[in-house]
Amino acid sequence: MSTSKPVLGPCAFCHQLEQNPDTGLLLTNEDGITAHFNCMIFSPEVISAPTKKFGGFDIPSVKKEIKRGIKTICRVCRKNGATIGCNVKQCRKTYHYMCGKKDGAEFIESEEKQVYLIYCKKHKH
Repeated sequence: MSTSKPVLGPCAFCHQLEQNPDTGLLLTNEDGITAHFNCMIFSPEVISAPTKKFGGFDIPSVKKEIKRGIKTICRVCRKNGATIGCNVKQCRKTYHYMCGKKDGAEFIESEEKQVYLIYCKKHKH
C-alpha cells in the first residue's frame, strides 16, 4: 500500500484533478508535489525508489521531470507537462498520459521487466 498525503492540487504533469483506473492514483508527497501514478511511471526520467512512499518513485527524479515538462507541449491538448514521448527516436510527439490514450497511442507496460513505453498512433505496432 502506498503512503501519501491527502491530495493538495492537480497533477504536476497533466494538470488534472481526476483520479480513475486509467490515470492511476493521484499521489501527493511531503513537499506538496501531486502527480498521477501513470503520469510518473511513463515519464522516462522518473525512476523507482526503494520506498512505498509516493508510489515508490524517487522524488528528485520526479521534480526534475516536472521541470523538464515545463518546456514540453502535448500533441493533443497543447498544454505543457507532456513528458511522455513516442519511443521512436526521430519522432517528436509528446503527450500527457490520458491525452496519449485519447490520441490512440500504444502503451506497452511490463511491470516484471520495468518497461513502460509509448508509441504514437503513427508508429504503434
